[in-house]
Amino acid sequence: MPGKEIVLSLKDIQRKRHEAKLEMLRLGLPVRRKRSFPRDPEKREALLEWLLKVTPPAEDILSGKAFSERFRKNREREDGRD
Repeated sequence: MPGKEIVLSLKDIQRKRHEAKLEMLRLGLPVRRKRSFPRDPEKREALLEWLLKVTPPAEDILSGKAFSERFRKNREREDGRD
């Protein structure tokens, strides 16, 4: 199912935003609110653990060593296929 397409006229944007804010106030919701839900703490920990496992140390990234190793491994892998 394709995503829903939102079509707004540039002339009506200010009016539409004003109407949306009024509707939020009518519903008793804060006008400015975070539209996404907070991540589940277990998922957050698992994601952080995975990122720490797959991300090279900061020193290697800043020095360029991590990228040169990645390019070397990719080049070796491509040479092995031919």
